[in-house]
Amino acid sequence: MSSMGKTVHDEDAGLMLKFKKGDMSAFEKLVDRHKTHLINFVYRFTGSSEDAEDLAQETFLRVYKAKDRYQPTAKFSTWLYRIAINLSINYAKDSRKRLTVSPDKTVETKEGELNREIPDKTHPTPDVSAEVEEISKKIHSALSSLSDIQRAAIILNVFEDKSYDEISIILRRSVPSVKFLLFRARKNLRNKIII
Repeated sequence: MSSMGKTVHDEDAGLMLKFKKGDMSAFEKLVDRHKTHLINFVYRFTGSSEDAEDLAQETFLRVYKAKDRYQPTAKFSTWLYRIAINLSINYAKDSRKRLTVSPDKTVETKEGELNREIPDKTHPTPDVSAEVEEISKKIHSALSSLSDIQRAAIILNVFEDKSYDEISIILRRSVPSVKFLLFRARKNLRNKIII
C-alpha cells in the first residue's frame, strides 16, 4: 500500500484513468468488477438489500461525478470503499436503521439473486435449524449494537479481508486507531454473544 500523495498503479486505477479520459467502457468494467462486492458490503452494514443496492448505485454515481478530480493516490478499491462507508454511515445516522436481516439470506437485486453469504449445503433437522436461527439472531443483534465505525471496521476486516493499512485509509484513521477499533469491536461482540 502506498502512502497518500503517491501514485498507485493497479489495474482498476488504470481503468479509472481511462474513464477520466472519456472511455465509458472502462467505467462499465469497474462497475462490473466491484458491484457485487459493494452491494454485499453495504448489505452487511445496513441489513437491507434494497438500501444496499441503492447505496451501491449512489457510490458508483459519486465515482462517475468525481472522474475529473480522480487521482490514483490509493488503490481504486480503497477509494471506492471509502465512498461507500461514508454513505453507509450517513445512512445509518439519518435513518437509525440497524442490521435486521440475516446475512446468510439471499439478497434480491434488480439483476437477480446474489449468492448467500453463508451457503447452506446441508438440510438440518428442524431442531438444528431453530438453534442456528437463534444463534444467528444473537450474532446479528450484537453486530447491530456496535457503533457505526466499529461495525465498519469489523466488516472491512472480517468480510472484505482488508488490511489494517487499507482500513486506515478507508476510515481515515491511523493504523493504531484501526487496531484499537477492531479490539473494542471484538470485545463488544464477545460480551454480547453468549452462546
